[in-house]
Amino acid sequence: MTPRIIVTSEERGLYTVLSHRWGAAPKLTSRKENFEMFVKSLPMNELPPTFRDAIEVTRSLGIKYLWIDSLCIIQDDPNDWEAEAAQMGNIFEGACCTIAAIDAIDDATQEDKGLFLPRHRSFGRQDELCLFG
Repeated sequence: MTPRIIVTSEERGLYTVLSHRWGAAPKLTSRKENFEMFVKSLPMNELPPTFRDAIEVTRSLGIKYLWIDSLCIIQDDPNDWEAEAAQMGNIFEGACCTIAAIDAIDDATQEDKGLFLPRHRSFGRQDELCLFG
C-alpha cells in the first residue's frame, strides 16, 4: 500500500509518531502546493531515510497510521501550523508508540542516515540483556 496523508476529524485508532531532528534543510515537508498530492500518495523516492524507516517500523508493528510533524502539518500555512502545533502534546500522548530518531541526522554532514544505524559500541557482554515488562 502506498503511504499517503489521511486527513482525520475525530477518528480514533492506533498510530505511531516519529520524533526526529529536521536537520539544516528538511528534504520534504507538506506545503500548500503539494498537500493535495500527498493526500493521494507520498513520493516514496523523495522521502528521507528516517521517514521510510519509520513507515517500515510502523508496518512491522502491525499499525496502520504514522504521524510525522513535517508532513502532517502544512508548514507554510500559519493557521494549520498554529492549530496542529497546539495539539502536538496530545498527539504524542495518544500514540501507542513513539519512534525516536535521535541520531538519524549526521551532525557533520547533515545527511539523514535513517533509523537503522550500525552499532559502534556495546554495553556489557553480547549475551546479556536487560528487559523490562
